[in-house]
Amino acid sequence: MELWLLILFAFYRFFIQFVNILDLGVGQGG
Repeated sequence: MELWLLILFAFYRFFIQFVNILDLGVGQGG
């Protein structure tokens, strides 16, 4: 597997998780 592909995949997963946390915070805060 290409190294850049692995880094891109890891960054993508981190971004999705970060967006989910932000969305959850906005949902909780109103």
